[in-house]
Amino acid sequence: YTAKNDRVFRSIFVNDNDHHLLEALLSVCLKKEVKIIRILKTELSVKDVKEKVKRLDLVMEAKGEKINLELNTNFQKPIKVRNLNYFSGFYSENTKIGETYDYKTMFIHIDLSYGLGVNNPEEKTYTLNCPEYGDLYVENFKIVVFNMDRIMKFWYDKDQEGIEKYKLLIMLDLLPNELTKLIKMSQNELVKEYKGKVCKLNEDLDFIAPVSAEEDFIALMNTEKEYAVEQRFEQGVELGIEQGTKQGIEQGAEQSKIEITKNMLKEKMPIELICKITGLSIEEINNIQDN
Repeated sequence: YTAKNDRVFRSIFVNDNDHHLLEALLSVCLKKEVKIIRILKTELSVKDVKEKVKRLDLVMEAKGEKINLELNTNFQKPIKVRNLNYFSGFYSENTKIGETYDYKTMFIHIDLSYGLGVNNPEEKTYTLNCPEYGDLYVENFKIVVFNMDRIMKFWYDKDQEGIEKYKLLIMLDLLPNELTKLIKMSQNELVKEYKGKVCKLNEDLDFIAPVSAEEDFIALMNTEKEYAVEQRFEQGVELGIEQGTKQGIEQGAEQSKIEITKNMLKEKMPIELICKITGLSIEEINNIQDN
């Protein structure tokens, strides 16, 4: 497991008594020094018995700021809707102070997302602004998205400038041998410390037992499949509900298998295990790998 996995990330970066590694990561994301005052609860209030539990990944309070950090293995529409829903709920719950509203504290949502593709920019900031008038609706709400696909491309392309700029983000999804190379290139003590922590976690059988790699990829595949079917269904409506639904299910399921297979090959998972999870033949998986 790398810190692309939520449990690994929290185990390494969340420490009530020592925030220096997390502060360094946030400082890269926000391009300024960040000092964490405290880690906040991640569960939002539930106002109805039918409402499911809403939980943010990691919420922190810094001087004049409240920061939410999310790790996403894809950036599809349902993920974006969920993230905005949860972060807006957090903003709503925390801006009311007594009889006034807090308009001074900056609320920042940082999104580390895989699945945006290497052709999109590595960073993008969203605010509640009105381009027609050139002003902000509110000044204390901001979403910053990091395209981890593009950032990881710096590593695979051996782009020295990009690697140096984003080394603390790149390290999150590197294997031990790759981390060793990054340490030699960057001479960075934080990367070295991170490697020690992530390797120790991967040797802890009590830690890795709850979620196997197979279970993790099955869950990802099911999520991708559900979204793909929705997308194909929407396209299929133009051709006719019945025909579109059939095409959507077939095409969506097939595309999901291919995308999940690519991810598993990237993680160096055994071909036999990929066959078991996806139902694809060894020949089909080899073709995907070759292409």
